[in-house]
Amino acid sequence: MGFSWWSLPVGMLVISLAMFFGVKVLISGALAVLILTFSALPGLLLAPHLLFCTQHSLTRTLASAAGMFGVMACCEAATRKPLSNTRRARLTLLVGFVIAVCANLF
Repeated sequence: MGFSWWSLPVGMLVISLAMFFGVKVLISGALAVLILTFSALPGLLLAPHLLFCTQHSLTRTLASAAGMFGVMACCEAATRKPLSNTRRARLTLLVGFVIAVCANLF
């Protein structure tokens, strides 16, 4: 038969369901192995796609994500309230779009 691409997402689904339903039954070592396996599967799934991207586009994407995370952290630190309020979330999204536009200009 051979290895097929859809076995990785199915494996992630199976592992996440096993962690969800077995969190009170499994020992901590088994959960640690499941978590490590679950965190390795997206890397295996996305690694072939990263070969077709340029270093500039990857750097721009990671910088945009880091900028958005920084803006969210600053908004929450400045207001000292969680970002669950829709007004704050919309403001954060607006700033994120501005960051994305600025990243696409260069």
